Amino acid sequence: MSSGVGTSGSTVGQRDGISVGGAGGPFAETVGTPFSRRQTPAELAVLVLTLLSHGCPTQAIVAAFGPDERTVARWLAGAG
Repeated sequence: MSSGVGTSGSTVGQRDGISVGGAGGPFAETVGTPFSRRQTPAELAVLVLTLLSHGCPTQAIVAAFGPDERTVARWLAGAG
């Protein structure tokens, strides 16, 4: 039973794309999400966005985790 959807031959622990039958090749699983084209781990972005949603100041996040303040602002804008 084949659904036409599968991983792109990644080894265990790697997920670099999804193959969809007839779509012309693999694409990143984060396309169209706030995590698309990120250079930092998604886990860090989720942590930062959670802290921001609970009122943590951007400056405290920058001091604790090291991302640039503009990066944090882009993550927040991308998350909606």
